[in-house]
This record gives sequence, C-alpha cells and structure tokens, in this order.
Amino acid sequence: MNPGWEKKRLGEVCEIYQPKTISTKDLVEGGEYDVFGANGINGNAMVVHPILEGLSKSYLRIVLQAVDYTGVITGAAQPQITRISLSPVVIPLPSLENQNQIVSELDKLNELIEIKRNQLKDLDTLAQSLFYETFGEPFMNSKGWSIINFGDLASSINYGTSLPAVDGGYYPYIRMNNLTDNGYLDLSNLKYIDIPESELDKCLVRKGDILFNRTNSREKVGKSALFDRADKMVIAGYIIRVRAKTDMLDPVFAVRYLNLPELKEHLRKICRGAVNQANINSKEMASIPFIVPPINLQNQFASKIEAIEAQKKRVEASIADLETLLASRMDYWFND
Repeated sequence: MNPGWEKKRLGEVCEIYQPKTISTKDLVEGGEYDVFGANGINGNAMVVHPILEGLSKSYLRIVLQAVDYTGVITGAAQPQITRISLSPVVIPLPSLENQNQIVSELDKLNELIEIKRNQLKDLDTLAQSLFYETFGEPFMNSKGWSIINFGDLASSINYGTSLPAVDGGYYPYIRMNNLTDNGYLDLSNLKYIDIPESELDKCLVRKGDILFNRTNSREKVGKSALFDRADKMVIAGYIIRVRAKTDMLDPVFAVRYLNLPELKEHLRKICRGAVNQANINSKEMASIPFIVPPINLQNQFASKIEAIEAQKKRVEASIADLETLLASRMDYWFND
C-alpha cells in the first residue's frame, strides 16, 4: 500500500446504522418490499453509507472486504459486529483516481472468478443433462430398461467401523461430512484412525467403491460419492461401502444415478427416524430400484462424465490461481 495514503476511521467518513430486525413471522409471499440481511431473511445486517465526497461507494465495498474484523467482533455465544465496534475501524483513503484503479482491477478479477464458477455450474448441468439424454427419466423408465434392486448389483455391501479417530492414526478416516451433498469427496478436513487387522477388510476402501451415507439429517441422508483414489482409507460406521458387479453396474453411473433429484426424493421417503437423525440401513439401501442399461452404454456414459470431471478440475485450478492472485492484490493494496 502507498504509505502516503490518508487513513480514516469508518465513523468519520461513513454513516453506520443497523436496520430494524424483522421477524420471520412478518414475512409474506408477494410483499411489496424485499428483505435483506445476514441470512437474506432479516435485519441482522449493517448499512455503511459514505458521507465523504472523496470516498466512492465501490471502493468502500472493496475495502470492507479487506478489513480484519478480529478485534471488532464482540460476544462469545453469538459473535457480532456492532455499529459502535465498527466505527473506529481504520481504512486507507487514497485519491479517487487510485480508488477507481483499485476497484477496476479487483472487480475484473472477481468477474473472472465468477465466470469460471458459472462454467463449473454449466458443466454440472451438462453432466446431469447427459444422464437424462442417455437413459431417460429414471422413475418413468421411458426407455424400458431392466429394473433391478441395488443390492443385486453389488458384489459386497459393508458398514464402516465405529472406532473413533485418533491423533496420529495411520489410515485417513472418511466420515459423513467428507461426502458432499452433490456427490463428491471432500477430503480437506480428514481425521485419522488406527484399526485392527481383523476389521480392516470390511471398512478399507478402494478405487471404484460407492460410498453411501446411511445416517444424517433427512435432507442429507443417502449422500453418495465415488471413491476415485488409490490411497488406502477407512470409512466410518455411518457410511456403507458398496462394491459393484462391474459386469452389470458401472460405479460412475451408479453414483450419478443416486445423486439425481428423483432418487434423493425417493431416499427421503424411505428413510426412518427424526428430522435431524434419519437412517437408511443396508437392507433398505439394497432395495433401491435401479434402471440397468447395457453395461457398454453405462461405460460410454462414464467415459463422458470422466472427461467432464477432468474439464472441471482444470477450471477449479484456474479459479484457485485467480483467487490467489486476488488475495495477493488485496494484500498489496490494503496491508502495510
């Protein structure tokens, strides 16, 4: 940052106020006014409005994203930022020319990132459209495929281990939060486990295994993902490991099928238990009806999906590079 830039407290250059909190019971469909807030539904948001002629709204938007709020947040049980705690926050105040330069540069980077994220959405839409185009609507079975229970397409079905994770464990431990809502593995927050040799075979996963989350909230129960790695990992007890009879069922096809909206709705209907602790046991999972197109058609579909996933990885790498560049430029402009 240019050391010659003036610095001002937000309270000196902005009007800061918090709108009235609106109860959810006061919200109506088709009302005259939209309501915006921290969660999009109430007034738990702060309005910061520039009152200084030499401060542009666009620059204020950018600089507020760069502020370190660590010392501004109050409250332990319910952390919050108040008008009083926000007012003393110091921001750099360059010339309007510099403000416009900063906004132009950082907005262009954010725009590129948004374009790339939309490309990811388009690729996901393409993959789902490809399923319907190739195999038709699954529950209507418009193409007249054979229908077989999931369990009859599996060579083995096993629960994971109930042993707890341990510090310094040998095996990476896949838990239900490592399966995403849209059918992928997220291994960014792995724990580890040690496990006796006698238990290892039933809960060790290998490439091509289908992972099914049997216990979760009603909305998330039945999350499914393909284990597509060569690493040796172990699954927790809330996950069922399914190994497909690969002469009848392609695992890529199976996971795409399990993640269709129609299948998720079916899973919500067959699960048991409370809203926050729904369950589908292995017997119920095995009874899920599967359309079974010819295996060569499933394999062709899987190859196209793998090509789409490879393209997504390239886009994700591009997003990561752009986000790194954005963070670097934010640091350049706003940190001493």
